[in-house]
Amino acid sequence: MKKLASILFTLLLAMFLSMTASAQTATRQGRRYKERAYYGDISDSNCGVHHKMAGNPHGCTLACVKQGAKYVFVTGGKVYTVANQNLPDLEKYAGEHVRIMGTRTPDGKSITISTIREAVRRAAKRKA
Repeated sequence: MKKLASILFTLLLAMFLSMTASAQTATRQGRRYKERAYYGDISDSNCGVHHKMAGNPHGCTLACVKQGAKYVFVTGGKVYTVANQNLPDLEKYAGEHVRIMGTRTPDGKSITISTIREAVRRAAKRKA
């Protein structure tokens, strides 16, 4: 009888621990991948952070996309492929600093944008 109680207790403990770990993972993923605001630049997969063509970033981005590059979102030195390439506002804000509402994919390589609006660049902090 004691042996059966011991086995039952061990099984219940194992089930409880696995359920707790699973719930923590789901919560972590839910927080990480929900829609949120990001600030950065709409660029293209050829240029990424730095535009190579002469002229303004808007024209450079549009020219690269016309040649087959994909729209990307650049923030904090990271480049994310825009998952929804057919979003109409991408062309309007190409090469611009923007605030987007978006959701990163679980692999962290792309982002789905729901809204884009122009953002003001903050001045760099001066060292005293």
